[in-house]
Amino acid sequence: SGDAEWRAQRGELGPDAAARGAALRLSEQGLAGAWPSEADAKEVLVSKFREFVEAGTPASDAAAMALEAVRPPPACGSAVVRAGDVHDHRSEEDWRSLKVMGPLEEDVHSIWTSIRWRDQGFGNSKGRVRAVLRRGTSTMGEVDCFGLAPREASCSRTHIEAIAGIKPVKGDSVTFEYKVGGGGGHQLHIDAFEAGLCTATSAADARARAKARYDANIAAGSTCEQAVVALLSPELPKAAAVAAPAAAAPAAAVVQTTMPAAGASKVELQAFMKRRHAELMQAGMAPTEAAAKMLEEVKRLQVAGA
Repeated sequence: SGDAEWRAQRGELGPDAAARGAALRLSEQGLAGAWPSEADAKEVLVSKFREFVEAGTPASDAAAMALEAVRPPPACGSAVVRAGDVHDHRSEEDWRSLKVMGPLEEDVHSIWTSIRWRDQGFGNSKGRVRAVLRRGTSTMGEVDCFGLAPREASCSRTHIEAIAGIKPVKGDSVTFEYKVGGGGGHQLHIDAFEAGLCTATSAADARARAKARYDANIAAGSTCEQAVVALLSPELPKAAAVAAPAAAAPAAAVVQTTMPAAGASKVELQAFMKRRHAELMQAGMAPTEAAAKMLEEVKRLQVAGA
């Protein structure tokens, strides 16, 4: 059952109002580690930064680690899977396949998932979505993604760094499955589902960029906290813009400086497209918006060079 009242009677939600509120929020966000909302991001970022610095972490490393806690590294565009238009009225406990990611081409740093879904809208909540890690013919473990399905259509997202304590590696597959729930009258409606992975390589690149931006902000005269908060925005802080106006060049100029030379191989072009997509995601764009902008810029530059 997922009814809040029923769970409260059983003592599942904690001993006081604060604990009960936190338990319900986690249930709505998912059990695999949802990240802070935009409204909370600045506060969490500064708090994490202080925590890491007080533990002895160098400031630039602390800034990159804190940013990752509120703005996870972007999913690689080529490793995004989508599903939707699922309307299952079979009130059963069986798990059914939603989407498979893999076999993975690289070791994984983390997986990001989002969903818009609902159940039948009355009675007990039983619908769930899980991620199952498979290595060859062996099932290594599973993790719940979003908690129980909501009564009304809404969106949830979650961040998975390990499945049953195990990091997915090259060659593994991650299967996303859903369950309607037995007992009669249960339904599950999934309007849209998306999952993307961030490789260990792209995560390291994102950290390096965050460290460089933090150091540049400090060099431009920002305080430590100003420098770390500025990482939430693709724009330079005002002090840095005054001290180094050349750094605020148009996005197209940045793309052109990193664009492969004419006659570049398909592999080189694909590597560039991945890097550019990651940069746009790190700047705060949604995956689909970043992909569209990246393709538009590539086409424009190709036409200009023709």
